[in-house]
Amino acid sequence: MVTDEKFEKTINIILNMVIVGTGITMAAFSKSFSSLAGTFTKEMGEAMAEVSAPKGKKAAAKAEVKKASKEMQRQTLVEMEKMTKVLLRKLQEVRSKLEAQKEQIKNAFTDEFCDEGIKIIDQYKFKLSKFYERFSEKDISEYIILALKNGQPFSKMMEELSVWMDKAPAPLTKLAKT
Repeated sequence: MVTDEKFEKTINIILNMVIVGTGITMAAFSKSFSSLAGTFTKEMGEAMAEVSAPKGKKAAAKAEVKKASKEMQRQTLVEMEKMTKVLLRKLQEVRSKLEAQKEQIKNAFTDEFCDEGIKIIDQYKFKLSKFYERFSEKDISEYIILALKNGQPFSKMMEELSVWMDKAPAPLTKLAKT
């Protein structure tokens, strides 16, 4: 039978994959949208300032446009923080579901399955909490940032974990669909 420690690490890997993966997708979309909107706002504002601002006031109008663009970027960061809070709440909901079915899932796990997932995580050194630890809001954010800034090693780890997840026991895959 799988030890409680192995079970906890394995469940954390699975949950962290889902939550961080979702966060990466949301962050990438938000970042792209923010960049596009910020560029559009800046360029459109500068063009409007150039055409409509009275002589001698063009510099002030352009400064206002720059200020609006920076505010849009700040708002994006605020939205990212909100997104992380939503992800953390979702993580807690899923943990509750898992807790209700803990014994059933634990009995379906094998030492080999758990060891393989833990071994994948131990191969990677990110200077962050280990991917098999219970993540806080800060951990989720740090891994999302890592993936967006330095995606190659993280992407490789996630690919390996995805292959590993294909071997997940039936009770866990059923739970994932709920």
